[in-house]
Amino acid sequence: MINWLQKKQDKAKLDALKKQQEREVLSMKRAIDSLAKIKQTASTNAALQQKYDLFNVPIEVGAVAIADKIFFVADGAYLQIPSYPELDKVVAFLKKNNKLKIEIGGHTNGLCDDAFCNQLSNNRAKTCVDYLISKGIAKDRLQYKGYGKQFLIAAPGSPLNQRVEIKILSVG
Repeated sequence: MINWLQKKQDKAKLDALKKQQEREVLSMKRAIDSLAKIKQTASTNAALQQKYDLFNVPIEVGAVAIADKIFFVADGAYLQIPSYPELDKVVAFLKKNNKLKIEIGGHTNGLCDDAFCNQLSNNRAKTCVDYLISKGIAKDRLQYKGYGKQFLIAAPGSPLNQRVEIKILSVG
């Protein structure tokens, strides 16, 4: 009788483990599908991103470049390490064009409420400006503004919306 009860308990544990593994595989499949969709969206928007490449925009008032390799901690304004090379490109660009004044604009993915999106995007833009200042760019050449989810460039939730833009305010 004990042997039968033990087998029944072991079978129940195995069934539970199997169901948990199936859920994990399904979750991984969803994540892979989601990444594939993001990759597809990014590739279809490659022309848009190239249009806004920092070094391909005309140096004129109103020109906007997307710095698309700037990443933050989720729901925070802390820069992730892979962001530094992109910001260093902005520093080099500003040092090369030492008369330019720019605005750093922060944008969110559009999934949070308005107040949070506005505050988060503003804090992220300020973090970028603080980084540029720490690298020797004069504070009077820099402004920042958080746009929240006002100017989505893709469907709400798309990572393309969560971006930092550099806008040229003056050239001389």
